[in-house]
Amino acid sequence: MKQDIKQRRVLIMSPLPPPVGGIASWSSHVLTYLKESGYQEKYHLDTAIKFRDITDIGNLARITSGVLDAGRIVGLAFSKIWKIRPYSVHLTTSGSFGLVRDILVSLICKISKSKLIVHFRFGRIPELSQLRNWEWYMLVLLTKISNEVIVLDRKSFNALTDIKQKSNVHQIPNPCSSDLEEISKIKSNPNRNKDFVFIGHIIKEKGVFELVEAFSNFHNPPNLKLIGPVEPAIKEKLLVITKKNNQTNWLSFEGVLGKFEIFAILKTSMALILPSYSEGFPNVVLEAMACGCPVLATDVGAISEMLDFPGDFASGICFKPRDVKEIQEAVQKAIEGEVDLNHMSKMGKRKVLEAYTMESIIVEYEKIWHK
Repeated sequence: MKQDIKQRRVLIMSPLPPPVGGIASWSSHVLTYLKESGYQEKYHLDTAIKFRDITDIGNLARITSGVLDAGRIVGLAFSKIWKIRPYSVHLTTSGSFGLVRDILVSLICKISKSKLIVHFRFGRIPELSQLRNWEWYMLVLLTKISNEVIVLDRKSFNALTDIKQKSNVHQIPNPCSSDLEEISKIKSNPNRNKDFVFIGHIIKEKGVFELVEAFSNFHNPPNLKLIGPVEPAIKEKLLVITKKNNQTNWLSFEGVLGKFEIFAILKTSMALILPSYSEGFPNVVLEAMACGCPVLATDVGAISEMLDFPGDFASGICFKPRDVKEIQEAVQKAIEGEVDLNHMSKMGKRKVLEAYTMESIIVEYEKIWHK
């Protein structure tokens, strides 16, 4: 009986808001579902960064804060794991300097004889496998130490099955929240406005400079709403770009909004546009699909798989990262009706209900937790 209880005991290590982010949103949705469903023997350790603003991505800030955060989290992990003795530890990671922390946690799991499940929450694994840099070798070490690995997209799955037995590597998408599941069941709004919307941290790596450049190339730019946190210096640089055609009123900074405010905007916008250099399995794309908002996004991470692009069931358009011309062409297709936005809207809602419900994804996690 005690063995059965221990085998159900799982420690999830992942960030919670604040700050707001993709992994933090995943944590909130999963933990809420587990609590409301009455799951027993599920524990959580918050790994959110505390010593750096999330929009400050300079290497010095990341290294300094990373050392402080890593020491704090590893200490908490040691205490928590030693106290509850979980059967499985589900560790989420966004890679980079955080891999040092993750390897230290993996050693604690080895000592305590807890099974380690590493959940890679980023889409750069295929690129790293080609670069063969320090981050790749750290990632390989962590993968080999772990018992099971979860990835978000097929390319990452293929890259890791070269270094780990295929039966221990799992491709599992992000689940949608219960709110989004209910929204997906509601018929799409055919009367969308002409606004395009970006949602996320307004930083260079999200492709916002190429995005604003592409819109400024239009003679009469369509409206573009940027939703999310932004540093004053970034905002000023983006506003300078808008002045190239002597029109600036098409770009607006909406700040950080609540989820229901965001859902309301997605339901009525022409399209979500996400020109990121790198992504894993972005929650904002799931939100847009559930709200019936077509998606224009870079072909990175799991995005093309999420959108079923290209194909007859596509719920959006993909384009190359860092390419102003391709962004402009995608926007032009949406404006001029070269793509069927109403069809994309319906396909997005259908895909969410068929593939991304919380119940079906939790079942997949449980198979690994108790394996």
